[in-house]
Amino acid sequence: MKDNQERFQKYAYSNQSILSSITDFDMTYNGVGKYINGRLIIGNGTKYNKSNEDIISTIYHEYLHYLNDLYQVYPYRMEDKSSGRIYSKLVACYERRLQNQEEFLQSAYLSYLTYLLNTPNQSTKAYDMPDTYKELSEKEMIVFNTYIQNKGISPEEVCFPYQYTPSNYSKDELNAHKETLKANDLKVFKMGEIKITFYNSEIERYERKKEKSEKYEAENNINSDGYEN
Repeated sequence: MKDNQERFQKYAYSNQSILSSITDFDMTYNGVGKYINGRLIIGNGTKYNKSNEDIISTIYHEYLHYLNDLYQVYPYRMEDKSSGRIYSKLVACYERRLQNQEEFLQSAYLSYLTYLLNTPNQSTKAYDMPDTYKELSEKEMIVFNTYIQNKGISPEEVCFPYQYTPSNYSKDELNAHKETLKANDLKVFKMGEIKITFYNSEIERYERKKEKSEKYEAENNINSDGYEN
């Protein structure tokens, strides 16, 4: 990874003259930024672009995707390159396992809401209930737990789907996030704290996504690009 990071710094420097010609500001795009087929699209999203410095960091992030595409460091399969749609595959039943505590409680809560809706004098109450069990008050939680006990509900073995994308896609995203944070540390620009926190959370998310993709690829004889060997 270190070699690739140093490589990307060199790529970024040697190709900087092209930046203005491949960057588009699209005020009809409500997101922060995206890379599509050789173009860096910067939108009007202000959640993470709260300053000009944040916008510059977004341009740099999307520029790293451009460099990855140009030099094919982490190549990955596309469904439609012209629209930027990455190849993905839905595996309807990737794993069967017992529900964990959170999954069980939310499933039981949905059952509880259905029970309320179909019980005379309780249906109106159901419409005022929160969307998840986590938002229940202490008193509501006691009633909910009583429902679980009375109905004898327990965790079930269920089928969990999986949306596969190539592991190289996650590697590209990890590289772009890490390299942008490194440039921020080098004071190339000054990212806001909200954006820095978001980038760190995205790194954790893409690490998990990469590991799961690599596991699926190993199990199904698929390479990191997303193609069957």
